[in-house]
Amino acid sequence: MSAKQKDKSSSKRQKFFGGFKSVFSTSRDSSPARNVLPDVSSPVQGSMDTDHSSGIMMRDGLQTAWKGVELLLKKAEKSLAGTPFQVPVGIVNTLIELKNAVSDNNDELRTQIERTQERLSAMEDVLSNNNDTDSKDMMRGFAEKLAIKLHELHHISKNATWKKILQNEQDKSQLNGIFNYINEEIKDFQVRLAIKIDQNISNLHQLFDQLQLNSWPHSKKAIYNYNLEGVPTLSRGPCQSGTRVSILKHIYEWAQASTSPPVFWLTGHAGSGKSTIAYSVAQHFDKNEDMFHTLQATFFCSRQFEETKLQKYIIPTLAYQLAHHSQSYAKSIRKCNSVHKQLSDQINDLLVGPWQKSVESHSPGLPPYLIVIDALDEIEGKAGVEFLQKLIMTVQGGHLKGLKFLVTSRPDPALAKLCNSFPPDSVCFLQDVSQDQADRDIMTYLHDALSKLHKDLELEELGRKANGLFIYASTAVRYISLGTTLGEQHELMRQLLDPPEIMISSEFSDMPKALAPVDALYHQILSGAFDVPKNLIPARLKILHNILCAEERISTSVAAGLCNTIHVEDMEERADDLIKKLHAVLYIKEDRVFWYHASFPDFIFAQGESSKICLKHLNNASSFTMDMSCDAASHHALLAHSCLDIMQRELHFNICNLPSSFLEDSQVPNLQTCIKENISGVLQYACQHWAQHIRKASPKEHNNILNKVEKFIESHVLFWIEAMNLLQLSQQCHIMLQQVAECITKARQL
Repeated sequence: MSAKQKDKSSSKRQKFFGGFKSVFSTSRDSSPARNVLPDVSSPVQGSMDTDHSSGIMMRDGLQTAWKGVELLLKKAEKSLAGTPFQVPVGIVNTLIELKNAVSDNNDELRTQIERTQERLSAMEDVLSNNNDTDSKDMMRGFAEKLAIKLHELHHISKNATWKKILQNEQDKSQLNGIFNYINEEIKDFQVRLAIKIDQNISNLHQLFDQLQLNSWPHSKKAIYNYNLEGVPTLSRGPCQSGTRVSILKHIYEWAQASTSPPVFWLTGHAGSGKSTIAYSVAQHFDKNEDMFHTLQATFFCSRQFEETKLQKYIIPTLAYQLAHHSQSYAKSIRKCNSVHKQLSDQINDLLVGPWQKSVESHSPGLPPYLIVIDALDEIEGKAGVEFLQKLIMTVQGGHLKGLKFLVTSRPDPALAKLCNSFPPDSVCFLQDVSQDQADRDIMTYLHDALSKLHKDLELEELGRKANGLFIYASTAVRYISLGTTLGEQHELMRQLLDPPEIMISSEFSDMPKALAPVDALYHQILSGAFDVPKNLIPARLKILHNILCAEERISTSVAAGLCNTIHVEDMEERADDLIKKLHAVLYIKEDRVFWYHASFPDFIFAQGESSKICLKHLNNASSFTMDMSCDAASHHALLAHSCLDIMQRELHFNICNLPSSFLEDSQVPNLQTCIKENISGVLQYACQHWAQHIRKASPKEHNNILNKVEKFIESHVLFWIEAMNLLQLSQQCHIMLQQVAECITKARQL
């Protein structure tokens, strides 16, 4: 740097700090700050030397403490240049005077000033170790707040001597408030900076490249706000503003308190709003600028995807996110290789071990980090219960200090039994929320979502009919919103308010009464969707059952193809029409059909009178009942038959007409286009999932499938392996064949 550049830089710095350098010199200058010596009118003249020495010590102490502030302001200099946040000249001398004035008093103000001095002393070390450019905005915000309070102190000092000021209780209270504010802001800034340092993204990117964590079998779809190319794949979102206020406040306070229990259980019946609450909590601690960004990981379970319904993905996905958010954790997980092991090994090797190592390097005073696990009851089989049991044992053993877990689920008896030991303040039963509060929240949501009907008195009736269930309200909103005008929406709402009477048999008398409105709503929606000639209903019902029983989310064309009919195009048109009419419960994203809420497939899979709906003949006024339910085991057998028939019909040698068997797949030009043209969507599905459907079929059906399996093995198994290889799934072939062999062996033993 040239001498001219140095002079220019020095002049700019001197202008910014407004005399700050002179404050840090040991000699007093002609600044407007008061003399640090005691008042000459003091009656204890003999103690002048002692007081003078004490004053020098206090002055030096504050000068040392304020080096941290000087460093902060230097770091924030560029962003604050030209702003009104100039630090008053001689502010340290002003503070020394104030401390001299209160040094003989053992009161709250003196304690506040000494605490401020200690925390400011710690600032220099924190700031010296941080060169992260991403922290500039944070530093600027803190510097601005600090400068405002220093201006207030400087303004007060001009009114009178500190001794006179301190004799006024109102002024003394104001000073106490200023120092209390500064202390809290320093503490807040230090915590935020410590979190920022641990979450240094640039260093984490390098670590991820070294660790190759992106190759882990984690589930991106389980992350609460997962998007695919900007389009939400799953129907997730936060609570409507102004709803669930007390519940959210309770959970927020639990998450921030260092002394609260480490696990919180939120439970409620299907459709009570657990997932939206979990989403709101995750978003609050991830995005809210007024909060510490302490959200570390989320896993939102869902039966709609393999990677969100299998237990084996939970810990690797949580560990993947923890490593993404914390440098210290990412460094500690380098040598772990338990991604594909059993749950206990995953917890110990991917979570407990690395976390305990990372905690050793955490800055003191860091708030607890938060992990959110939603809808644990949607994990396949009893694996959700096993996961929670092992998690609770691990937490109770003190192995995950500094982590907090919010877990949501339906009131499954096994899960409830595990959570019986939880303290009352770490459990929330949504079914116990007062009816008045639930109704108010529902009405807030309805008024916002159905703005055209906000003055309609019947909207209140719809709110009461929801009976506190948000799934009823949200489903009703989607149903009513199909109307584009006020009149159409009002008419659709009337259809929901005056549905056909639905009788529930005595065998379902133990079903919670809160679920009855949702069943009634599904009856109404299904009645409209199946308002076709009676002889056409079975085909539509089969399409619906195909969609709900499929091993992955499928398109309407695949759902139609699995009907195993020669009239595929006609069946596809029926499938498209059915999904349009079921828009309140099903939706299409990325050409695949999803359900909004798990309560809808639950309703279809329930066996009994509640699944029978009343339909009218189109050519006369008479009515008939139609059972909408699906026997899952029987339908899996039906899908297994369809898959085997489709493979038998469509698979053949060299299905993609490749020019040579000596070429690697990577050497074949336009191979993916060729696969898409020659291996249809329904054939791809059949190749991937036929074995799984056999495994899930009832054992009595296995003998009926045996002949088709034997025929397939004899004539088409090599063609199937070829197709699986082209789909890059050849490693699954031996597993699938082994599963089928086990099923057939058991069937022969019956």
